Amino acid sequence: MRRLFAMAFGVLLGAAAMFIAFKFHVVRTKDDWVFVPKPSAALVDAYVDVREWDTAEWTKHTQLVKALVLTGRADLVRKAVTTRFMDKTFGEAPPRDDDTSLDLPDFERK
Repeated sequence: MRRLFAMAFGVLLGAAAMFIAFKFHVVRTKDDWVFVPKPSAALVDAYVDVREWDTAEWTKHTQLVKALVLTGRADLVRKAVTTRFMDKTFGEAPPRDDDTSLDLPDFERK
């Protein structure tokens, strides 16, 4: 009985994963995870990690760009392209720490 339950659970888990893969783009950004409905059911771009994408990579994934624009998340494309362009042009920005942004001597910080 235990094996039957484990098999049924595995089948249900696999079916749920396939449903999500056919119906949604799972997009990993620098800040969070975004689930974007696909305009048509397909396994294309079921999971994408867009943290390091440049303009050439975005042009290869037109269905994903279309889905992001239709759902109002075009800012992800714009932000990724402009950030990547700025990083290549001027170099990566140093990590910002709010405590050290004032450049005060140690005795003046509280």
